[in-house]
Amino acid sequence: MKNHHLNVQLSLACFFGWLLAVPFSGPILENLLQTTGTDGAAITLTFIGAHGLAYVFAGFGLWNLAPWKNIMRAAGTACLLIHLLILTAGPVVPWLSFSLLGIASAVFILAWSVPYTNLITDTQRIKYMATIIIGANLILFFLSILSRHLHPNVMMVVAALPLALALYLAGIITPVTNPRKPAKGSEEFPTLLVAALALLVLIIYINGGLLYNLLYPSVITASPTFEYVILLPYTGMLVIMACLGGKMKKVLPVYLGAALLGLAFVFFALLNISFVSNLIIVVLTESAFALLDLFVWTVPATIALIYGRTYRVFGLVLAANVASIFLGYILGDHLLLSEQYRFTSGLVASGTLFLTFLLLPWLSEYLDQKFITDHKPLSISLADKLTCSEPLTPREEEILLLLLQGHSNKKTAALLFISENTLKTHLRHIYAKLGISHKRELFSLVAEKRNAK
Repeated sequence: MKNHHLNVQLSLACFFGWLLAVPFSGPILENLLQTTGTDGAAITLTFIGAHGLAYVFAGFGLWNLAPWKNIMRAAGTACLLIHLLILTAGPVVPWLSFSLLGIASAVFILAWSVPYTNLITDTQRIKYMATIIIGANLILFFLSILSRHLHPNVMMVVAALPLALALYLAGIITPVTNPRKPAKGSEEFPTLLVAALALLVLIIYINGGLLYNLLYPSVITASPTFEYVILLPYTGMLVIMACLGGKMKKVLPVYLGAALLGLAFVFFALLNISFVSNLIIVVLTESAFALLDLFVWTVPATIALIYGRTYRVFGLVLAANVASIFLGYILGDHLLLSEQYRFTSGLVASGTLFLTFLLLPWLSEYLDQKFITDHKPLSISLADKLTCSEPLTPREEEILLLLLQGHSNKKTAALLFISENTLKTHLRHIYAKLGISHKRELFSLVAEKRNAK
C-alpha cells in the first residue's frame, strides 16, 4: 500500500513541478516568451483564468468518480501534447494553447483528488501533502537552475520529462475500488460549509497575487540572490509540518499562516528596503504560504471524504484559490500606480487578513459540528472495528458509542451522570488509544472505516 501511496504523491509532485516551472508564470515559460517577444503577463493571466474556470465547470460537470484514472490519463496526455505543440510551433495563438493547457491541467488535478481523498488517511494528509509540495519545489528549483544555462527550446524538452512521469504514475496508482459517493438525505452537499471555505481561501490568497506583483519584484530587485533563498523558509516550514502535521487541528495552519502573512505585509509597508528587511519579509511570507497551501489541500479532502462530492468540493475551493491570485494580480497593477503603493498594499492585506480571523473561528466550529450532526446515527458496529493500541474500558466504550450517535460532550456527560471535565479526561484516553487528537479525526476515521466496508 505504501508504494501505491508513493505513486499518489509522486504523480502530483511531478505535475506540480512542471506546472510551476512552465505554464504558471514559470522561469522556462518566461525565457521562451522572451525569445518570441510575446507578452508574458497576458499569457499568465490567460492560463490562470482558464485554469480557474475549468475547476468550476469540471467540478460541477464531472459526477461519476469511478473513471477518475481515465480522466487523469486523458487530461495528462492533453497537457503533454499541448506542451509539445508549444515547443514545436511556438506560442502560436497563445491565448488558445494556454487556455486549453489551463483547462487540461485543472481536470488532471481534480481527477487526482479522488485517490488522494480515498487512499490517504485523514490523519496523514498534511504529511503527504507537505512531501508532495516539497518534491514539486525541488523539481522547480532544478529546472530553474538549468534554465539559466540551456536554450529555452531545450528546457521545454527537459520540462516535459516530469510531466511525462506524472502521466505514467497516474496509470499505476492503485484503483479506488469503493470511492466515497455522493450521499443522500442528511448528507447532501454541504453548500454553506464549502462556500465559507472557498470565501476564506479567496480572502487569504488575494494577498498571494499582491505578493508576487508588489512585494517580490521589490525584494528580488534589491537582492537578486533571494530568488533562490525564497525556497528555504518555504521548504523548511513544509518539513516541520510533515513531521508535526498529524498532531494538530486542521485549522491551525491557516491561523498561523494568516498571522505570518499579515506580519510580512506590515514590514513591507513600514520598513525601508534593506537586506535585513528583505530577509524578514521573505521568511515570513514563504513560511505563511507553506502553511496556507497545506490548509487548502487537506481540509477539502476531509470534507470530500465525508460527503462524497470530491470533484465539486475541490473544484470550488481550488477555483477560489486561483481566482484570488488572478484578482491579486489585477489589484497589484492598480496599486503600483499609487505613489504610496507600499503602504496601501499593506493596508489592503491587513484588511483582508482581519476578515480572515473573523471567519476562521466560525468555520472551525462549523466543521466540528457538521462532522458530528450530519453523521448521526452512525453504525454502532463501527465502534468494534476501530483499531486501538489497547482495549477500551467499559466506560470508554459507552462514551465512544454515544459520540458516534452524534451526542455532544455536554449531552454525553449528562447521560452518563458525570461532569464534563471527567468526560474530557476519558476522551483524552480514548483518542490516545485510537491514535488521534480531536473529535473531527474520530468521525473522519469512522468515515474511512465505513467506506472500506
